[in-house]
Amino acid sequence: MTDPTTSRAAGKAPHRATAILLQVVKWVLFAAVLVFAGREIHLRSARVDWDTLRFDITLMVLAALSILAAKALTFLMYGLLLRRFGASPGWLPVMASFWTAQIAKYVPGKVGSVVGIVLALRRFGVAGQTALGAIIMVDGASVALGLAVTIPLSLWAPVHERFPTVWLWCTLALAASLVCLHPRILAAAANPILRRAGYQPVTIPFRYRHYLGPVLVQVLPCGFLGLGCWLLAGSMKPVPASALPIVCCAVVTVTIAGFLAFFAPAGLGVQESLLLVLLSPLIGGGLAAIVAVLMRLFQVLAEALLAAAGLVMVWRLAPRPQ
Repeated sequence: MTDPTTSRAAGKAPHRATAILLQVVKWVLFAAVLVFAGREIHLRSARVDWDTLRFDITLMVLAALSILAAKALTFLMYGLLLRRFGASPGWLPVMASFWTAQIAKYVPGKVGSVVGIVLALRRFGVAGQTALGAIIMVDGASVALGLAVTIPLSLWAPVHERFPTVWLWCTLALAASLVCLHPRILAAAANPILRRAGYQPVTIPFRYRHYLGPVLVQVLPCGFLGLGCWLLAGSMKPVPASALPIVCCAVVTVTIAGFLAFFAPAGLGVQESLLLVLLSPLIGGGLAAIVAVLMRLFQVLAEALLAAAGLVMVWRLAPRPQ
């Protein structure tokens, strides 16, 4: 007769081996992307004629403030969705919870910020199922919205010349994003994750038209992030206002790509590489390399500042145990 303990151990061995292999693949991909991004940034920035660059401190400060505003406004869509689910902890608790958890996305594994948000919201009486369900639906909606925002890039001459059939992909992406934005589709994607976390499947308490408001609010942080990138480039070299829509689309594209890159914490390396590629035809490879580095630096500083403010708010707002 087979020993049950031995059978269970034998069954766990392949899963453990698969998990180890997956971790190895993730770290190899991450290292490869970092090496590529670092090499390209180094080579392109070395070609910069620093004498031709002008550093406008005013525009650089405005860029930093715009990026800070983009990061600060990310809580809006989550707060609106929580209200749709019947959870109303108040705007300040939601703001504090999401600001605090933003910095955790730099922890490998892509789950640090999610766990942080759920734990923080639980201190304000929001059930874990509701918090996690809202987070999954917001992330799904953000990806779908990001796909739709990339459409103008297919009409941009440099992209169209290099990839003549990119418009077909973007058309399909637009159709897919509109379908995926339906709350029932997002709920169908969220429920398996909720079950694995030990929660009951989420129910949809609202219709498609009620979901459009929270989705459109997400345009605000995307717009501020794109504006910050445009101002950052303009602080070193004149960039026409007509380039602002393309820069916004490029920034949203790299943000979504970084989110989907499962192997890169906070999209590190992925966002810089893609931003370098997309901005080079517009502002030149050297300046694009500098902007890519500064964008990461400004975003980290903004997220660290908001995380510190969020921790203080959570400490002051959360109810004390009796």
